[in-house]
Amino acid sequence: MLAKTHVVAGVFCMALAGHYLGYVPSGTELIVAGAAALLPDIDHPKSTLGRWLPGISGAIAKLFGHRGITHSLLAILALAYGLLQAQLADQAWVRAICIGALSHLAGDLLTPRGVPLLWPWRHRFSLPLLVTGSVVEKALLLAMVGGTFYLLGGQHTAIYRLIVRGAGHGLRELHSFHGVLLG
Repeated sequence: MLAKTHVVAGVFCMALAGHYLGYVPSGTELIVAGAAALLPDIDHPKSTLGRWLPGISGAIAKLFGHRGITHSLLAILALAYGLLQAQLADQAWVRAICIGALSHLAGDLLTPRGVPLLWPWRHRFSLPLLVTGSVVEKALLLAMVGGTFYLLGGQHTAIYRLIVRGAGHGLRELHSFHGVLLG
């Protein structure tokens, strides 16, 4: 999946979690979840996060490769445990970080390459419904934007503007791909 789809997925999943937990997540929680959705790709030096942190990304890529340990449940549990034990984040932030990171795994699970959810067991779990950058991914991005608007019920207009900027880009790409104006 593309970085923008992962970010929107993180925000959408945080909004969805808040809905099921009976509250509207704060703007901070939504932003943290969206940013945390990029965390698993720290193992790829050419990813958005990898370009921001090349030394760390290069070392992880060399040790584990792309879609290795950072794309596992073990990594997310270790991150949550470490943040809580070191008191680097409160429970709301850790929840948002975990939701964002889990949304990344769910997204990559939908690609043919899949993810090693139960690392160190090397089996890759995959439900190959989309190819990175495909029209299906763009449609999923737009569906998650719509779902986020619905779940947040008109709150967090600043978050909406950020999401719509990414969705507008996706709409333009869909329009040029199909030659049809959507909406």
